[in-house]
Amino acid sequence: MNHVFHSQNIGFVWASLPASATSQLEKFDRDGYFVSRGLLDKQTVAALTGLIDSFEQQTTEFLRTLPDQRLFIADADAITFSPHLVSRSVEARQFVTQPALAALAHSLLGPDVRLYWDQAVYKKPEPDREFPWHQDNGYTFVEPQNYLTCWIPLTSATVDNGCPWVVPGVHRLGTLHHET
Repeated sequence: MNHVFHSQNIGFVWASLPASATSQLEKFDRDGYFVSRGLLDKQTVAALTGLIDSFEQQTTEFLRTLPDQRLFIADADAITFSPHLVSRSVEARQFVTQPALAALAHSLLGPDVRLYWDQAVYKKPEPDREFPWHQDNGYTFVEPQNYLTCWIPLTSATVDNGCPWVVPGVHRLGTLHHET
């Protein structure tokens, strides 16, 4: 796989985690991801789902007012994005700052952690289509480039229903060129 760097990715160096890291952190350091099962209980997931469903409904209603019911890659009947929930909901803000998530972020990034983006993404049943390979920071270049994306599925994610795919180790290169 050939990699073309983002024009603003100048001199990026991946900062490896200490040798004393846990196996989860070692996997993150090496591969750029890990799965943390059981971090959230069913009641928390149910409450969060109910909260986010109301925002997603507003997003879908908004998309339906647009020509073709689309905006950028959002599509009322296929995929919706509800951004900035922590600034719109006390419950969402409490969720992202809970001790389990904060401890995870601190263990990966150190003590200086900030939330710069949050969004709920609903991928709805649709005909087969490819979702292009991308880095989340490829849409808008972010400094520092060592940052963390936490993907928290609220339903089971499988190969059949469209789980994420990751290219192990590509995080060590920094931000790559991104085409829309």
